Amino acid sequence: MDTDWRYCYIMPAYLGFRSAKRTVVPPTYVGVGTAASGTVNCTPTLPAGIATSDILVILIEFNASAVPTASGYSALGNSYPNPPLKNTQDDTNVYVLWKRATSSESNPTVSFPGGTAVDHVLARIIAIRGCPYFGNPYDTVTQGDGFFSIGPGAGGCTIGCQTVTTAVQNCLIVNLLTIQSTNALAVTSGPTNAVLSSFSEVATFSTGSGNTGLARVAIGLKVSAGATGRTDWRATNTSGTGVMAAYKTIAFKPDGT
Repeated sequence: MDTDWRYCYIMPAYLGFRSAKRTVVPPTYVGVGTAASGTVNCTPTLPAGIATSDILVILIEFNASAVPTASGYSALGNSYPNPPLKNTQDDTNVYVLWKRATSSESNPTVSFPGGTAVDHVLARIIAIRGCPYFGNPYDTVTQGDGFFSIGPGAGGCTIGCQTVTTAVQNCLIVNLLTIQSTNALAVTSGPTNAVLSSFSEVATFSTGSGNTGLARVAIGLKVSAGATGRTDWRATNTSGTGVMAAYKTIAFKPDGT
């Protein structure tokens, strides 16, 4: 029997099929550029292999009474402490700037209002791929500081970054620890984190300018939403005196969340 197509009904696709649930892929770490430091400004280099829409993150340790800026970059949270501290031996301030990469990027200059000279500024850039293409690239952030009394010897003291609690799954966690001291500080072990997977230290950088500065960066993946756990390093100080440390923990969220 022939079919009379005048009376056939074609079911719309939206009634007959269900779209597959989208897989949320975690952001990935692309790489790190070369650190830079100075007493007026500094120009860290971009990581190799960056692509359009990657998140460029400038990690900054400094000793000054004002926060630094870089053209085209936005602040990721406040500096900590806030307002920043300057000109005592153990002051350290942590600050982060970010932007989405375009098709044409150049090395940014990190500077202070009016070209003001400072005790020191230390900066390095990491790149992250796979965050949302619009809006805020991070889910949550926490920051803080503290004075650590570090005696000489192998025992030392634990210095670290506090946990954050993510609201979405598959976040890439960036832990930035800064230490500023003229004392003979040695980081003896770490980092460690009991919660994150694919966890490793990706950068350590320092400056001898002014009262000196040191930064350590560790990253890991938080597959399920929830607390990321502490990230800790062990440190000793041959002079037997303490140091001031500051930290910032950032959860970068995946595209599609």
